[in-house]
Amino acid sequence: MILALLVGAAQAQGLTDLDRQIQSRQQALEELTRKEKDLKEELYRYSQAIEEKWAQIQNLKQKIAEKEEAIKECQDRQKKLESELTGLKKRLKLRLKTYYRLGPVGFLNLLLSSEDIGVLLARERLFEMALLADRRLAQRYQNRLLALRDNERQLLKEKSDLEVLTRDLRQELVHLESLREAKMALLEAIREKKELYKDLLQEILLAQKDLARIIRQIKSLEDQPFPPSKPIKKEDFPAYPLWPPVRGSHPVKYEEGPGIFFEATIGDPIYAPAGGEVIYLGVKKAFGEVIIIEHPKGLRSIIAGGGAYYKKVGDLVKRGELIGRVGAGGLGKEGVYYELRLGAIPLLPLEWLDKTFFQ
Repeated sequence: MILALLVGAAQAQGLTDLDRQIQSRQQALEELTRKEKDLKEELYRYSQAIEEKWAQIQNLKQKIAEKEEAIKECQDRQKKLESELTGLKKRLKLRLKTYYRLGPVGFLNLLLSSEDIGVLLARERLFEMALLADRRLAQRYQNRLLALRDNERQLLKEKSDLEVLTRDLRQELVHLESLREAKMALLEAIREKKELYKDLLQEILLAQKDLARIIRQIKSLEDQPFPPSKPIKKEDFPAYPLWPPVRGSHPVKYEEGPGIFFEATIGDPIYAPAGGEVIYLGVKKAFGEVIIIEHPKGLRSIIAGGGAYYKKVGDLVKRGELIGRVGAGGLGKEGVYYELRLGAIPLLPLEWLDKTFFQ
């Protein structure tokens, strides 16, 4: 009974530890889920920003294309004006040659010309007006060319500014895409970690279920006799026959467990039933101080009711060695409780004890 209680307590502690692990894993899963949600929101914002940058870049590319078209149109108009201006200069040069060839109206012209002076003066005036008109037209062409060149320079500057802005946007876009990739990698790592924690949690839950089943089995086996299909030959155990833990008292069946009870007085010596190793020493409610000695081949002696034990866990004892003295607490009456088990299976102690101590 005591061994079952001890094993049950250990298993219960195991359940408590598993509960803590389950709670810890669940909290970790909740934290990972929260981080996953935050990362998804960040990724959405990054995707929106990237789409906006792409839209801005496309808009700038369209504006650059428009500027290039305007620049080409401006350059074409300049070429046309330059061509017209070249033709005008040729005509002006021809007029000047003609004018200088004829010369100004003077005395010699009047003598040699068959035309009268009025016609000559009108022709001279006509040449002067034509030359003046050509000069004015050439000046207008020059002004228009200057305006077109200024417009071209402005268009080129605007195009350059747009290209700089496009490069800046592309750099921002690359940075955003890099950040998004890093967040996606982090999200993938969190998802993998979540799956790992889910698997661990599932394993712990299964372990908790198995442990609870084991505890139920231990409780159900607590007072069961050794299975008849596995008969025990006492002679095969070096500890047989065992000596009683106290002297001078005939043991009786203990009402609340598979063990037996020896009446004894406080301070009476307690002896080791057989050689073995102390594997447990502690206090159990309703039993007081408890010591467990493991003998060869898995045989265990559980002794309760001691007031003081002289051994500690790990000590080796010999058959009949003084290991403690009877105490007053735990059992409700003075004496010693003795239980014998093979592993976790309770045995009948009276069948294993040396009967000569009771004769």
